[in-house]
This record gives sequence, C-alpha cells and structure tokens, in this order.
Amino acid sequence: MDRTKLEAIATYFAVWTLGVLIFLSILASADAIFGWDLLPPWLDKIGVLAIVSLLIFLAACVLISLMLNVSLIAYRVSAIAEEIEGSRKSGRMPAEGQS
Repeated sequence: MDRTKLEAIATYFAVWTLGVLIFLSILASADAIFGWDLLPPWLDKIGVLAIVSLLIFLAACVLISLMLNVSLIAYRVSAIAEEIEGSRKSGRMPAEGQS
C-alpha cells in the first residue's frame, strides 16, 4: 500500500474518532456531573468501553501517522546528506541558501 494513502487513511480515521470521542466524553462528563442517569448501568459500562476503545484506536492512528512521517523525514534527510556529500567529493559546493 502506498505510504501517502496509508497516512491519509490513518489521519482521516483519527480526526473522525477524535470528534466522536470528544462528543461521547462531553456526554459522559455531563452525565457524571449532573447525575442525569441517561443510560441503565449496564449500558453505562458499554459506553465506557466504547470511549476507551475509541481512545486506543485514536492512539493507534496517531502512532501510524507518526511512524510514517518519521520514516519520511529520515529518508529526506538522508537524501539531502548524500547530495551534500556528493557535492563535496566533486569539489562543487551548493550556493548559499540552496541545498
């Protein structure tokens, strides 16, 4: 699978998961603060499980995106270092402000 497509998918899911997680967390906080008892106790436990599961899924999406970006940065820095090393060996230095 293409790296950019995988990063776009991970970012898309992370954004939507974050939105759903924020909404559910606000509802859960309001339920706890105001004592609304919106759901029966067994459904409250399922809600907490859903929030924790979404949080884990969000963390996984962010880690995937982070790993892909770090590897891309390392690849580009390596290419720049090879270009500089090649110009030093040939006796040609890049102009100031250019790499």
